[in-house]
Amino acid sequence: MCFREKSAWVALISTLAVFVPYFLFVFQKAIQNELTRGAVIGAFIGAVIAQTVIQVLVHIAIAIASKREQQDERDAGIDAAAQRNAYMVLCCLTILAAFGLTMMSASSGSSRAPESPNLVFIAQIFYLCFVVAELSRFATQVIRYRLES
Repeated sequence: MCFREKSAWVALISTLAVFVPYFLFVFQKAIQNELTRGAVIGAFIGAVIAQTVIQVLVHIAIAIASKREQQDERDAGIDAAAQRNAYMVLCCLTILAAFGLTMMSASSGSSRAPESPNLVFIAQIFYLCFVVAELSRFATQVIRYRLES
C-alpha cells in the first residue's frame, strides 16, 4: 500500500470517526429543539481539534514507517477523479439542502407545520454537505487505489 493510499484511508476513517458522532449530537439537539450556537460551538471545536490531532499523529507514523514516493500519473488521475466526484457530491447535496430548507421554511406558514429551521441548523446542514463531499473524495481515492493496485 503506497503512502497516498494510506493517507486516504486515515482521512476517511478519521473523518467518519469524528464527524458521525458530531452530527448525531447536532441532530439530536435539533430534534430536542435545543440547537443553539452555544450547544454546537464546543462540539465543533472539539471535532476539528480531534480530527487534526488524529490525522497529524497518524500521518507522522505513516511517514516514518514508509517511504514517500513522488506523485506519478496514476496518483494525479486518482486525485482528479476524487476531486471531480467530491465536487459533484457537494453540488448535488447543496442544491438538495437548499431546496429542502426552502420547503421547510415555506411550510412553516401553516398552523400545524413545524417552525422554520434556525440559522444554526441551516449552517450545520451545509457543513454536513461539505463533510459528505470530503468523505466521497477520500472514498474515491481508496477505491481507485484498491482497483488499480
